[in-house]
Amino acid sequence: MFMDTVKKLERVRHLLPPVFEIGEIARFFPEKAAPRKYCERLVEHKVLVRLKKGAYAFTEVNALVVANYLAPCSYVSFETALSYYGMIPEFTPLIMSVSSVSRHRCFSTALGSYEYFHQRPELYSAGMDRIMVAEQLPLLIATPEKALCDALARRSEQYHTKDTGFIGTVLQGLRVEDDALASLDHGHIAIIADLYASRAAELLQQYLRERYPK
Repeated sequence: MFMDTVKKLERVRHLLPPVFEIGEIARFFPEKAAPRKYCERLVEHKVLVRLKKGAYAFTEVNALVVANYLAPCSYVSFETALSYYGMIPEFTPLIMSVSSVSRHRCFSTALGSYEYFHQRPELYSAGMDRIMVAEQLPLLIATPEKALCDALARRSEQYHTKDTGFIGTVLQGLRVEDDALASLDHGHIAIIADLYASRAAELLQQYLRERYPK
């Protein structure tokens, strides 16, 4: 009987969002008197993964897409986005995102660890992109320029006393690929720098103009 309901769930999975709550799955199984216990049984059988209280996903879901759902008004950024774009060589197991609503939050799940950093709505809106990933699911992610500005700003609070040489050192520490730096859009970074409270974006803009004039 249980496997019959698993098969039914597979047939309707396309009707569910990548991350769903108990109520959303329960409407397909009105005969289940205890939907929470049913979901936990699906977790035990590795059909679903529990993300946080009351929130689940299928085990094969894209881990980056999940990041958009765990915190409101969020998109992937920082080193996670840099790694996704191939701008840094390291794989980042911690999935980091920006949120204009949530304060600093962390989630540890079977899919990985998620961390969220708050940004002002004005800055949040500059440099967000929507792309399609596995199974044609939409992913909200920072542009390469915004992801780099976010990563730089997060790594130091002392930019007001620094120069472009310091930014170069930080970029080396991040191991950002030289070709990736050369391909960045200076105009886009200028827009971000005008909105940023940190001087990181401004110093990055100056550094790129000096080293990669266009």
